[in-house]
Amino acid sequence: MDIKQLKYFLLVADMGGFTNAARSMGLGQSAISKQIKLLETELGAQLFLRHGRGIVLTPAGRQLLDHARDITERIEVARADMSELSKSVAGEITCGLPASLGSTLTTPLLKRFLDSYPLVRLSLVEGLSGHLYDWLLRGDLDLAALYMHSVNNSLFSEFILSNSAVMSWLSPTSSAPTCSISG
Repeated sequence: MDIKQLKYFLLVADMGGFTNAARSMGLGQSAISKQIKLLETELGAQLFLRHGRGIVLTPAGRQLLDHARDITERIEVARADMSELSKSVAGEITCGLPASLGSTLTTPLLKRFLDSYPLVRLSLVEGLSGHLYDWLLRGDLDLAALYMHSVNNSLFSEFILSNSAVMSWLSPTSSAPTCSISG
């Protein structure tokens, strides 16, 4: 049993016949009939009674109808959820903070960052600006709040907390996540 068979089954049931279902899908009636026959064979039950004016669901068909609607609806919800997830920022970021900024920034940074990026796991590391700078260049950190402005052309920086500190990151191919930490 596959989703295509269930969708065809639902379409035939909703449209009242194979011909109408096939027309609505732009398919030949034989393609839909074949899929329904495969489904009936797999389930070991006839799903439709065919007569001159269309079809009628059998008891097995009526029972499958509720399941098929539920299954196809859940698949659509899963697709929508996965689509949203793929559009979301997710992953892990390690951010370095000088100890003197840590007590000032940690709580507001965590709150605002997690509110803005709930699927990102943020790890905070404290250290001296010089060490954070070295760790950032080595790739041990993704971001670092530094008291010194970057003299390295491979680092990108933006001022935070007025003009006393900068947030720096290494990769020229991506921008740092935006999350205001003032106020």
